Amino acid sequence: MKHIAKQALGACFSMVFCAIPAMSGAATIQEVEDLRSALRGFAATVGDTQDTRVQADALIGASGLTGIVDLQTIARPTGQIAAAAPQRGGMVDARPMDVRFALGLIAQIYGAKDNLDIIEAQANPSGEALVINRGTVTLAEIFRQLDRTGLQSAADSADGVLRVPVIIWAEGAIELGPQDRVIMSREHGAFLANFGRMTANGTEFTTVGGMNPKNTDFIPFVVNAGGASVELRNSVVDGLGFGSEGKFGGFSLVRNPLMVKRDRNVLENNTFRNLVSVTTSMADGVVIRNNRISDSRGPSLVVTHSIETRLLGNLISGNAPTNGIRLLQGSARGIIAGNIILEGDRAGIVVQNDSNNVIIRNNIVWARGGGGITISKSRCGLVEANLVMDNRQKGIEVRSTPGVTVRSNRIYGNRSAALWVSDQEKEVITHIEGNDVNANGSGIATAQGEVLALMGNDFTKQFPRFVDGDISPQGRLIASNLDGSVPVVLTAGGVYTGAAQTAGCEY
Repeated sequence: MKHIAKQALGACFSMVFCAIPAMSGAATIQEVEDLRSALRGFAATVGDTQDTRVQADALIGASGLTGIVDLQTIARPTGQIAAAAPQRGGMVDARPMDVRFALGLIAQIYGAKDNLDIIEAQANPSGEALVINRGTVTLAEIFRQLDRTGLQSAADSADGVLRVPVIIWAEGAIELGPQDRVIMSREHGAFLANFGRMTANGTEFTTVGGMNPKNTDFIPFVVNAGGASVELRNSVVDGLGFGSEGKFGGFSLVRNPLMVKRDRNVLENNTFRNLVSVTTSMADGVVIRNNRISDSRGPSLVVTHSIETRLLGNLISGNAPTNGIRLLQGSARGIIAGNIILEGDRAGIVVQNDSNNVIIRNNIVWARGGGGITISKSRCGLVEANLVMDNRQKGIEVRSTPGVTVRSNRIYGNRSAALWVSDQEKEVITHIEGNDVNANGSGIATAQGEVLALMGNDFTKQFPRFVDGDISPQGRLIASNLDGSVPVVLTAGGVYTGAAQTAGCEY
């Protein structure tokens, strides 16, 4: 893999990017410009590197940016994540079944939106899918069972295209390898739904054919639902997904919390290209690591209702209409670390709605059409050692979230405030420590930001607009202490001397 990466990336890295030093203390104007040039070149190289064998860590490692994302020390589960040993089932039991049964199970938890599109898209008037009730199947076995059941003849399968939906039931399993290409016909309404166990290593998942004549919105997808487990490694998922709901957005793990969890759930070393989203929901402890995600048609990576998710070392790039990473709806104790998010619209990283005690560390968010990092309507959060640069709106935003610490970040060239704090609970402290703030629209801005504990933040290159919002009258206190060497606790009304509350956070 290293040899392939070197061939694909070329000598430009050694001449340009590897010359970028790891910075300590406040960056000089020249260091910021060098970093900006490096990121522009890196974004161009990532876009030009179409070889899916070149994984995210190879691209990042060759970029000279590892001093920022710190891939060696980002938090991750102890030890290497090993593939589970194959667990062969017994005799395969496969039969036709109305596709609406499987869709109904998903709708019980996630609603019926987009289900009708799938039903309408079926080329088979009976609306039947091939269901693996029990046993372990390969792709070759699926084609044999399609022929045996009369759902798709061997002649119709000669091109290796699935023209019928395939459903792996709770007692079934599917094992796929480098020899497999799961090609699903859009015109026929094909998709893959796993309610059992999926392991795939080196597999390609894609679609073929023009628009579905019965429903032009439909595009094939892979969904893992119910009590499903999935281990997806070294694979390519290309062009899948439709709808406004993540469940059918391309590749998803949308579990039913009432069903027993089985095995681990890991997505690592994959390439996801031109999907709506990669989505996990109600799936605790999922590891999503070292994936390339490009040109998403929706939010690139979405986590909802999931505890202790690890989003580590992913590379998100290309045209995208909305956020790079979303951690939402009670997704507590997550770690978002070592990810690089390049371009696209809206905020790069969003943590929201009771997603408490989340750590956002050592990420790069560059040139987004919105802000950099947003944490809101949650409790406790650590935003540490990130590079947030050249975004169209705010750098780092804290809104309605007590107990946040924003520490040791590099916040450069964002068009709005580098640091925005608003709608905080009365007399609760937000800690802002050791950040390097340089050439943003303003340094720090608040709107009911309540109590800010400022220490060691460097505003020396933020001239002339140090503050904005309701804290503006305190600009003289920042201006007289540009290197942050004198700790100060501020509110919009001035230096705070009261007994501020703490949120009792633990990380």
